[in-house]
Amino acid sequence: MSDMKDTADGESLVSICKNFVGEDLSFVEAWEVMEYLKRRKEDYIEYCMGRWKRQFASIPVLDYFIVNTDRHTQNYGFLMDNKTGELIKMAPLFDYNCALTADYFSRDAEDTLSQMFNTAETLRDLAHRFIEHTDIIFYEEKFNRLAKRIDNRNYGHILEKVYERIRELGVV
Repeated sequence: MSDMKDTADGESLVSICKNFVGEDLSFVEAWEVMEYLKRRKEDYIEYCMGRWKRQFASIPVLDYFIVNTDRHTQNYGFLMDNKTGELIKMAPLFDYNCALTADYFSRDAEDTLSQMFNTAETLRDLAHRFIEHTDIIFYEEKFNRLAKRIDNRNYGHILEKVYERIRELGVV
């Protein structure tokens, strides 16, 4: 959701998100869980796939579709029950300000490194690794309606590149 707000630089379009934490739930960043599991000699990816398989696996796939280069370990995480200290679910995804910029500037996104696990894997590597564990549905008709409404050549190019990556992973 977005809205126009007065800022220090004048009126600007800003993103508005529902606060997903409160008295009952806290946000735990991915790096914190990684460190905890490392001390326990448990594999982070195995742990997450065991608990939140499809939702967790969808993150790197979505990031590849939109070339989100900013999914570092402080930019995604989990919701913890404040009473029990238990991680109960994945937190909503946020911070997409770096998404689609590679396409906008006509940069090749295939070799873009992912920051999701602090490894040397690319966004593409991770997407191919996790696609079989997702249940992502692509609504081609809605996507095409959106593409028709966009008249800026740069934006049209972006949608073409997104569509290529969606096809590459066989979601279409």
